[in-house]
Amino acid sequence: MLTPHEIATLILVANAPGEVEVDRPDLHSLLERDLVEVDRSSSGRRQIRMSAVGEQLVMRLHTALPSAGLCEIGGLHDARVQ
Repeated sequence: MLTPHEIATLILVANAPGEVEVDRPDLHSLLERDLVEVDRSSSGRRQIRMSAVGEQLVMRLHTALPSAGLCEIGGLHDARVQ
């Protein structure tokens, strides 16, 4: 089970991956669960991005909690929900 902080971090990664610091405490748990991945840019900078599993989880959260405002997270926008 994810903690509220881990869920918030997952949503932050979905919405603004470039804004998430790699050393963020809740990120380790998300990495262990394969919900996010770390990419290394050509400049050597590490950047966090959603994994396919993480995207599925965020979409499930959106389905379960449509009024929570999760329908327009990053590239995960569900056009059917307005």
